[in-house]
Amino acid sequence: MPFKRTQFRLSSWIRLGIVTTVLLSTLALLAVIDHFARSYAREQAKAHLQQMAWQMRDSLDHGIRERFVDIRLLSFLPAVTQTRDRAAVRIALEELQSTLPSYAWIGLAMPDGTVFAATGGVLEGRDVSARPWFQNARENMYAGDYHPALLLESKLPRQNEPWRFIDVAAPVVDASGKLRGVLGAHLSWSWTRDLAQRLFESAQRRYQIEVLIVNKDGMVLLGPQGLVETHIDTPSFRAAQQGESGAVAEHCADGDYITGYIQTNQKRGFGLGWSVLVRQPRDVAMVEFNRLEGHMLGVGLMLALVLSVIGAFIARRLWQPLDALSSAVEQRAHGDDTPIPQPRGYREVQVLSRALSEMVARDQRQRAALNELNHSLESQVQERTAALRQAADQLQTALMEQHAIREELQRMALHDALTGLPNRRAFHEELPRAMARTPREGMSMAVLFMDLDGFKDINDSYGHEAGDAVLREFAVRIGRSVRVTDMVARLAGDEFTVILERLHSDADAAEVAGKLLGAMEEPFAFGDVRLTLAVSIGIALFRPTDRMNPDQLLHAADQAMYAAKRSGRNRVEIAAALA
Repeated sequence: MPFKRTQFRLSSWIRLGIVTTVLLSTLALLAVIDHFARSYAREQAKAHLQQMAWQMRDSLDHGIRERFVDIRLLSFLPAVTQTRDRAAVRIALEELQSTLPSYAWIGLAMPDGTVFAATGGVLEGRDVSARPWFQNARENMYAGDYHPALLLESKLPRQNEPWRFIDVAAPVVDASGKLRGVLGAHLSWSWTRDLAQRLFESAQRRYQIEVLIVNKDGMVLLGPQGLVETHIDTPSFRAAQQGESGAVAEHCADGDYITGYIQTNQKRGFGLGWSVLVRQPRDVAMVEFNRLEGHMLGVGLMLALVLSVIGAFIARRLWQPLDALSSAVEQRAHGDDTPIPQPRGYREVQVLSRALSEMVARDQRQRAALNELNHSLESQVQERTAALRQAADQLQTALMEQHAIREELQRMALHDALTGLPNRRAFHEELPRAMARTPREGMSMAVLFMDLDGFKDINDSYGHEAGDAVLREFAVRIGRSVRVTDMVARLAGDEFTVILERLHSDADAAEVAGKLLGAMEEPFAFGDVRLTLAVSIGIALFRPTDRMNPDQLLHAADQAMYAAKRSGRNRVEIAAALA
């Protein structure tokens, strides 16, 4: 039967062709899916590393900005700008160092470059005029780049690795704008290592994430042990130095990496132009994808085998009607009267085609609806984001206004409206603190209680405006007669007090009182009137070994003042010692 053999060969080749087509199509689809999945996984790894680089950059900039604020605020403190007491300046510097141990050294240098006071007394009396932080901070704030310790290497405690610093410095000026010195701080470089560890400790340990900080010259300031203080020139470093940010796959001397990069912010004045590189070995970054690729290959091969079997079966079912029709036609050609059968299967193919067409159309409609819904959701998210941003800005503004109001209310609550001096409340808050400091310092203190003699007659004769003018002038004269570190307060009416601390002897308090009596010799002038007034002063002394409370000390000064009035006014009386 030659026809039967030819028919068999033809149907077999068709079935083999269908199976081969299904197998090759499935493998090609798997290759396309693998390509896009690999690209997506690589881009996701880049985006993740870039985000980590942003996070490290922002943390570095925030930390440097906070150090700027620390040193700037410290340069404004009266203890730094006005006092010439080295011990007092050292205490102020060490208080800042205690709040942030990363400050390895803080010092105040005089305009000639001599260190006046420093934490722990280190380098006091040494000349630092040649140091960059001193030269550059005489007029403006200054941040110095990473550098080794020079003067301080042998002065600071020994550690496992050499000391490395970044410098922050600010000019110190008085109220008239005259340069009083330069305040400099050496921030230990271990601060950045602790920062990177806090941010990425888990990622470094689990995913082999490496954080590199590179200066403008290409020297690695922070990174793996073998790279620190070596120079690199990678595509990620060059792109970061050009002000770009992103992530690249690159080959380095120590392996293949995916690296996220960005430069620290120089536009705000506190960035040092460092490049932040966060990298991960490429094989570690793609390990999850490689595992997924293996699963995809196994599933794909199984799917190809199943589809091949199904394709062979479908090909056989589709070819059977053609075989039957071909046999019937051949038999009729040889004179056989066998009726030609109506082949089945074509109607099923048509029904299947219509079903597939309807399914595709339904899928397109659903896709269009999903796209429209996605667009609507994106618009709503943008609107909500804008509203939240606006609400956040309004909240920040309100908080800033509330903070300003709170500070103003606090200032008003602690200061006298007429003279601008601290009021009774501020005096009663400061007196216990001053008495508590006296035993620690081992030096005496005193409270001066003053009252203008005949002040009521001024109000009665010339009016309250004249009396207010006298009180303001009296407050000014008191301030000129005492030290800037002494507290002058107005208790009420014409009653004023002074807290004198760090007295070497009881005679120091009497000397200050004598200055106050001398300041009253100049006439008071208001309008065309000139009057010479007197003041009665009572002094109560408090020594490191005394045992009395603030009320007792103030009462003693008050009684001494009244004793001065009874003794003829315009004089000084010292209260007897209290147990």
